[in-house]
Amino acid sequence: VTESDEVEERDLVARALGRLSGVHRQVLVMKYLDGRAVADIAAELGRTRVQVQSLLQRARDQLRRELEVAS
Repeated sequence: VTESDEVEERDLVARALGRLSGVHRQVLVMKYLDGRAVADIAAELGRTRVQVQSLLQRARDQLRRELEVAS
């Protein structure tokens, strides 16, 4: 994988993240970019752990669909 391929892939993911709903983008960023635990995310957002886990699953599904369309 070349550096150019990596840059293109990062841009593709960034554009796909930009198309997600605000809360879906927020939970993905908090979990995977900030490295936050589900319990921490739940506390900050005022939601239960189960709600955050559900949001994460829906966000991953939506991101996957966006990436499939973009490819």
